[in-house]
Amino acid sequence: MENGCLIGQGLGGDIGGGIVSENEYDNFILKWDLKLGPNRNSGVIYHVLNGEKVVEFEPWSDDWNKRRNSGKWNEYLGYGRAKKGK
Repeated sequence: MENGCLIGQGLGGDIGGGIVSENEYDNFILKWDLKLGPNRNSGVIYHVLNGEKVVEFEPWSDDWNKRRNSGKWNEYLGYGRAKKGK
């Protein structure tokens, strides 16, 4: 944290760390302001562009499972499976 902001370490890859709470949630609203440098990725899969939702999906639906299992995440057995998180 710097001046009340979460700051990435700039290390890249999967070693940048996650934002984790001590409590467990299964339904929440995520709202943030994001500032990324060139060639960066927020790691957030749900996208909004200029205030308009441009991607929507229903987690764990047949369509979601088909897409999840047909891409690069198929190699990571637990990815996207948790219905609650911290």
